[in-house]
Amino acid sequence: MITVEGVKVLCEVLATNNVFTKIDLDGCQIGDEGILVLCEMLRTNDRIRLVMH
Repeated sequence: MITVEGVKVLCEVLATNNVFTKIDLDGCQIGDEGILVLCEMLRTNDRIRLVMH
């Protein structure tokens, strides 16, 4: 699970990281496909792993 604070951090990372810009971030709404991509990136990225709880 990702906490509310983690989601805020994720949104900021998504908004500023070119790797993530392929995901639609209209108001930080992430579709099912985006969630799958996010989960994969979260599992494989040490920097982002700190938002996981």
